Amino acid sequence: MAKLPLTTISICLLMAVAEPQSFTIQTEHRQINVTVGETANFSAKPSAAVRNGNWEFQGKNIGLWIGSSASISNDYKLRAEILTPNGSLLLKSVMFSDSGEYTVTMVPEMGAQASAILTLHVLAEPQSFTIQTEHRQINVTVGETAIFSVKPSAAAKNGIWEFKGKNIGLWIGSSVCLSNEHKFRAEIFLPNRSLLLKSVTFSDSGEYNVTMFPEVGDPASETLTLHVLGSLLQTESTRINVSVGETALFTVKPLAAVKNGNWAFNGTNIALWFSSSVFLNYEYKSRAHILLPNGSLLLNSLTFSDGGEYTVTMVPEVGEKASATLTLQVLDQSNPRDNLNDGAIAGIAIALLLCLGFAIGISAWLIKRKSEAMKTPKQGQNTSSVASDRAAALHENSQAIYENIPRR
Repeated sequence: MAKLPLTTISICLLMAVAEPQSFTIQTEHRQINVTVGETANFSAKPSAAVRNGNWEFQGKNIGLWIGSSASISNDYKLRAEILTPNGSLLLKSVMFSDSGEYTVTMVPEMGAQASAILTLHVLAEPQSFTIQTEHRQINVTVGETAIFSVKPSAAAKNGIWEFKGKNIGLWIGSSVCLSNEHKFRAEIFLPNRSLLLKSVTFSDSGEYNVTMFPEVGDPASETLTLHVLGSLLQTESTRINVSVGETALFTVKPLAAVKNGNWAFNGTNIALWFSSSVFLNYEYKSRAHILLPNGSLLLNSLTFSDGGEYTVTMVPEVGEKASATLTLQVLDQSNPRDNLNDGAIAGIAIALLLCLGFAIGISAWLIKRKSEAMKTPKQGQNTSSVASDRAAALHENSQAIYENIPRR
């Protein structure tokens, strides 16, 4: 590669130094958003030393400066300030009428002047931070999914969901942390921070509280109430068959924590309980037992008069009360048929029919064997005569059969 002469390099360097760069004005923000009553800072930075300059708002003079001396117009004397030497403008106690375009023009020590335009947006006073809810009352059937829909009025940097004072989940920025109890059932949606709760049970009924902390301002809270609908009580069987003198177990299973409940027979109270305290009717004191915490009933030494409908009513900790009815049939031990259910009776009938069919089949087979034995020729008997006898017998039998056929 050929080398350039030293004189050529020197001339290029002198030309580069001699050519001045164009004068420019840099601005930190061309769009300035300020709340009404606050101060707007129009920050400007010239690329070289400035001899003089001025600020204007929609063609109206705000102020000018020469060197380090600044002069403000009468309309802005109490609110505006020009910061030298860079020429930035401060506008205090801004009003809605101050919104618009501001033009700064600067003349450098050397070179042509330059201008820059900045736009001011004066905003209304910020409203207090609030949380909006789509539904304060949420009704969901047991086993379904509940959605607690919320919408903050501004960005919330962190917050927490709680149920009866217990933590469900919290978030900081975009990171969400759920409690172990709700890890597999709950989900917090960003950015609105709504809560989703899956496979709800009756114990999920109650008040849910959300608290959010905005970027600016005080935190806000909101409460939503969940009602889980459906049957509170599950029964193992609604019909119980027990013999006289034995014990009947009325098994029930509540799907939520029960505050109190009672058992009744044909409208007559048997027992009631509050939490872990049980009170029995005097007539059932020696025969009835309430099995806590599920509230099942155990009834000993049954008599025929115990047959009928038994109703259990339970009141949950949260939600509406629920009832279930079970029917008791007391059977007589002396009558075996009373102890047979419909399935057993049907099985016996089928077995009898099968036995009858088998007996008929055996009888038909024996009759056929006997008939064949009678038709076999004896030793020494003429074969032709036997054949003739068989033909005659067959003819007679055919006539007899034909005559026995009923005619229409």
